[in-house]
Amino acid sequence: LTYEILLTMEGEKKQPGLYLLEHLNLDVEDQESAEDFYCKFLGCMRVASRPREATLHSNCGYLTQFHTGDKMKRSQQWRGEIEIVYSSAGLQEVQNRLKRMIKQGLKISTKDRHNRNSNRFEKEEISHRRDISVIGPNGNTFFLREANDSQSAFFENPRNGYRKFSKGSLPLGISSITV
Repeated sequence: LTYEILLTMEGEKKQPGLYLLEHLNLDVEDQESAEDFYCKFLGCMRVASRPREATLHSNCGYLTQFHTGDKMKRSQQWRGEIEIVYSSAGLQEVQNRLKRMIKQGLKISTKDRHNRNSNRFEKEEISHRRDISVIGPNGNTFFLREANDSQSAFFENPRNGYRKFSKGSLPLGISSITV
């Protein structure tokens, strides 16, 4: 199993996307690897009230959620990038998880997001970055970054909503998608 890590120049800006993407449905071949990636690596919270044999619902913060249906012949690949925002501490925990996984034998390659033929970045840079792109086990690209002030205020405000079983989620939410 290999995750490909795509890096950008520090501080690269992206244009804002949708106001709120509540659910993103992605079909996967294997529910166990989906739970490992979405919950154990990205830090989403599995909805415990759903039976294990049902579609995995992973809360990504209080307002957003991944649904991963399994038993598919092929995993669904999103054509673009899925952006997830974190608090500074949440992103640091993902970086720590990644470092532990590398020590345990996870193979990674570090590439520039805009020029995948370039090996401009070193693996050691992962630990102090404020953004990381990851190609997950099903081929989908996730851009993980620290939330700006307005995103933090929106995703952390309980008046905007609160999804049961989301307490303890590392990400604040799915902030945008590109197609």
